Amino acid sequence: VLAAAVFGAFSPLSWSQLVDLLVVSNAILGLSLALAGWPIAALRPRNLVGWALLIGGCAWASTGAGIALLAWAHAHGFAGPFWRLVATATNGGWTWALTVCLPLALMLLPDGHLPGRRWRWALLPLAINGPLLAALGVMSGFSYAVGVPGYLDRPEVNASPWPTLSLSLSVLTYVIALLI
Repeated sequence: VLAAAVFGAFSPLSWSQLVDLLVVSNAILGLSLALAGWPIAALRPRNLVGWALLIGGCAWASTGAGIALLAWAHAHGFAGPFWRLVATATNGGWTWALTVCLPLALMLLPDGHLPGRRWRWALLPLAINGPLLAALGVMSGFSYAVGVPGYLDRPEVNASPWPTLSLSLSVLTYVIALLI
């Protein structure tokens, strides 16, 4: 979050661009999740709810920080393989928080365990959708909005049926999490 604030302030992006590029919202969401998970992870390290929230918060905030950093780097003429790698990671960072960490935390509430063995099947949509949305995020080309393409940019993937499948799995995952 600090990196998002600092690089956002020193980048050529205006406040409205930082909002439109989700730097502000991703930083706030990431900070909120991490702050909710930190005390649980620190005081009850065996409770996976805290770790899921903490890791999810870091993943979500990494996208805000990454976009701000890439905008700053592009404005200062930095280019090359390293920055394309940062762009690739930035494009997929938030996806893990949304499709795995947050629903997992909801499923494991309050003690860090599923209510019983009969609920193990509920983890299957997370195991499928996490990598699926991460791949879609990496291929989205989102970082190109600040001038730095990722290695795997394929914006045409947004017109494929895969985003619809991922959205359906996300809804299913959250419905299951609410039912548990």
